[in-house]
Amino acid sequence: MGYRALEMAKEAGHGDVPLTSHATTRRPTVRQFLDEESNKEAAVSGAEHMQQLLSTLKKETGLTDQYVVRVPGVLSPTHWLTYWLGVRLRQDGGPDELYQLNSAFPSQVNAVPLSESRIMVAKPWGPVVDGHDILERMSREAYSKAGFHVDFIDDWPFHLASGDLHCITNAYRTPTARWW
Repeated sequence: MGYRALEMAKEAGHGDVPLTSHATTRRPTVRQFLDEESNKEAAVSGAEHMQQLLSTLKKETGLTDQYVVRVPGVLSPTHWLTYWLGVRLRQDGGPDELYQLNSAFPSQVNAVPLSESRIMVAKPWGPVVDGHDILERMSREAYSKAGFHVDFIDDWPFHLASGDLHCITNAYRTPTARWW
């Protein structure tokens, strides 16, 4: 979904827009990101794995698509993210076997519900087209359809350390038997 949004931006003539709207050291363009074959492979592989996981979740819980909120996500090989965005590798010098792929933008999935109608989501810092972050707009629309008002929070430093909003928050919830 997120990768396709980048493709559409390029097709609409916005390929030279910076990939991220965050002021990072290097700012690749949408075109540079899409031209890297390993990013496309990561998008395809990631989408396939996510679909398999979603199918298992639906099968095991009985959830239906009406309960699934689809938000944009863009995966990329960690070596690409390290070079372009400064994503930090493990500090012990060991292999990053668990992180061969990582999110190119702060995760829109691992949000923190604040109430029945409000949700806190990491600001994606996606490409800005016509004055709007295209990934933020997609996330806001998706969560809005699910009945949520979205508060975007800047967690860029945590994203660069392979974490996101959910890694830096504690949330207390009262579970119910069938929360879905």
